[in-house]
Amino acid sequence: MITDEQQIIKEFMAGSHSAFEQLYNQYSAAVYANIYKMVRVQELAEDILQDVFTVLWANREKIDPAQSVGNWLFVVSYHRSLSCLKKKLRENIVPAAELILADIAEEPEMDEKYYGAQIDILNTAVEHLPLHKQRVFRLYHFENKTFDEIAQELNLSVGSVKFYLKQSRSFIRQYVGGHFPQAVGLSLLVLVTIP
Repeated sequence: MITDEQQIIKEFMAGSHSAFEQLYNQYSAAVYANIYKMVRVQELAEDILQDVFTVLWANREKIDPAQSVGNWLFVVSYHRSLSCLKKKLRENIVPAAELILADIAEEPEMDEKYYGAQIDILNTAVEHLPLHKQRVFRLYHFENKTFDEIAQELNLSVGSVKFYLKQSRSFIRQYVGGHFPQAVGLSLLVLVTIP
């Protein structure tokens, strides 16, 4: 059964500007918030957001309509933010105290296959979580919902939301390390530790 989002993605892949606008409207606020959590500078976050959606448009034919665009945007925006932080740190433009990921080792230049591989690994790990933890993880990381919003939506306490999120991150790190040892050095593992 094709969902509404899958139909929008198919239209987007065919070059529909209207479908692209729908995806932008649906995801841009959450993507911006995740970027801002990392870079903490409004102008940088806005530039990265535009870059991420430019990359999405340029790679529209490679998108898997069966997968959530939110996952793709989450991974790509993370890597673009990290690259920007490292560049600014080298240029000494952003004070080191403002960086939350400055101690991560330099990564090689990444292409869309790299992004795709990380998205697949993350999706596989998340799909092995119990359903209630999957929902918490996806709402927090992919839809940028607050603890209170998730608690209300899922009829949980805020403490339960935080506990499930902590357990989910721990499980994902262990799952990736055990099933994809080649990915242990990748920043995917850091991706699931962002508060």
